[in-house]
Amino acid sequence: MMDNLYLAEFGDADCDVAIHISNSDQADVLKALQRELSGIESDYYLEKNENKRMAMLDQIRDLREQIARVRREKEKVHGVSVQAVVSSCDLQKMQRFASVMLKHFSGKSIFMRAADNRQASALTFATPLDCEPVFRDTFRNMETSCVADLFPFGHGGIRHSSGVILGSDSYGKPVFYDAWHPGLENANMVVFGRSGSGKSFAIKLLILRSVIQGIRHAVIDYQNEFEPLFAALGCPYIKLGSSDSLKINVFDCDISEDKNGRRYVDLDRAVTAALAAVAVMIKAVDPALLAGLTKIKLQEAIKELYTERGISEDPESLFTTEKLTVNGRLTVKRTKKEMPTLYDLYLKLKQSPDMQVIAETLRIFTREGPIKTQAIFDGQSSFDLGKTPAFCISLAGLDEEVMKPVGLFITTKWLWDNFVLKDVQTPKRIVIDEAQNAINEELASAWLINAFRTARKLYTSMCAITQGV
Repeated sequence: MMDNLYLAEFGDADCDVAIHISNSDQADVLKALQRELSGIESDYYLEKNENKRMAMLDQIRDLREQIARVRREKEKVHGVSVQAVVSSCDLQKMQRFASVMLKHFSGKSIFMRAADNRQASALTFATPLDCEPVFRDTFRNMETSCVADLFPFGHGGIRHSSGVILGSDSYGKPVFYDAWHPGLENANMVVFGRSGSGKSFAIKLLILRSVIQGIRHAVIDYQNEFEPLFAALGCPYIKLGSSDSLKINVFDCDISEDKNGRRYVDLDRAVTAALAAVAVMIKAVDPALLAGLTKIKLQEAIKELYTERGISEDPESLFTTEKLTVNGRLTVKRTKKEMPTLYDLYLKLKQSPDMQVIAETLRIFTREGPIKTQAIFDGQSSFDLGKTPAFCISLAGLDEEVMKPVGLFITTKWLWDNFVLKDVQTPKRIVIDEAQNAINEELASAWLINAFRTARKLYTSMCAITQGV
C-alpha cells in the first residue's frame, strides 16, 4: 500500500519517509479498546438507519477480534505516525508531486495532513534529533503485524527498469530482467528446479522475449525440449545424428572481428579447437593413446591441412576468385574455400608410420566408419548461421556411450568459436539444457566453468538449466 510513497513515484521530486513508533501500555490499550467498543455498541442500539447499523456491526466485530488478539498476546499495539517530507529545487514540481500524492492516497481512504505553521518542527521530527512531543496528535494505534507491513521487507528480487518482462511478483508488479544491468557483476544465470517445476518454460519465455530485443540465442538441447519453440520462431533447429546431411565441421574457420573493428582469421584458435575435438574422439575410444608426442604430431598435421589450402590470418585467404565471362562481360566470382575435414586428417595420418594406430582410431568417426551417426563431424558444415536471431542444436539423437559426450564437447567448443568469438559487438546468450550432463563430463565441465568466467568480456550471457549439481 505504501510502495509508491517509498519509491517516490508521484513525480520529479524527492520524498523521504519517516515511520515513528512508540510503545504503548497494553493494559491502557485494552481499556481504550473496550471503552470504544462500548460506545459503538450503545450507538448501534440507538441507530435507526439500517446501513449505518451494518457498518457499526462490522466495527464491533473487528474490535472484539482485536481485543481478543491483544488479550491473548498474539498482537501488541503500538503508537505509529508516518511522515513524508517532499522536497525539490523546483517549487512547481514539488507542488505537483504533493498534489498527485494526496489524490492517490485519498483514493485509498488514507488522508494526509499538512504540517501547516509547523514546518520547521516537522523537519526536525523527521530526524533522530527530535525529542519534543510536538506531533503526538498524529499517532494512531496499530498492531504489530500492521506495523511490520509498513516496512518494505518483501521488496527484494529482480526489479530492473528495463529488459525482458518475466511476469509479476506477489505484489502484482511486473518483474523485468536485464542480464546486462549495470548493477549485476555479469550476465550469467543458473536455473535450478525439480523435474516439472517450469525451468524450461521460464527459459523459453526468456528466449522468446529476448529475441525481439535483438539478443541472439544458441541452445544446446538434450531431449528435443525446445523443438516446438524454434518451430514457432521459424529459426533453425539442428538435430545431430538424425540425418546424414546435418554435420558440424570441427575444422571450421571464419573471419573474426575484435572490439576495434579489425577483421582477421584466428588460425591458431582454429587449430587448437580442431585438436581438442580430435583428442576427445580418440579419448572416447582409448584414453591411453594420446601421449605428449602424439598430440604434437596431431597439431602439426592439422596445421598442415590449413597451410595446404593457403589459409592464413588474412581474411582474403578464406576465399578463391574465379574469372567468368557472362554475356560477353568479364566478372569475378568470389567463393569461400572448403575447410579441411576429419577425413582429410585421417588420410594424412595414415601416411605417417608413427600415427597408424591414431589414424585407425579416428577412422570410426569418418565416412569410412561402420556407424553413420558417428560421422556427423566429418564433412563441411551443412548449415550457415549467418545472422539468425536464434538456433538450437539437439543432441537427443546421439548414443549415450560415445557420441553424446563427444557431441557435447564439440558442440560447445564450436559454438564458442563460431558464435561467441565471431561477433563481440552483439549481445548473445548460450543456453545449456540439462547442464548436469556437462558437469559430469571432465572436458565439458572445464569448458563450462571457463565460459562462465570469460563470457562477460565477450558480450555473452551463459545460462545453465539443471535439476541439481
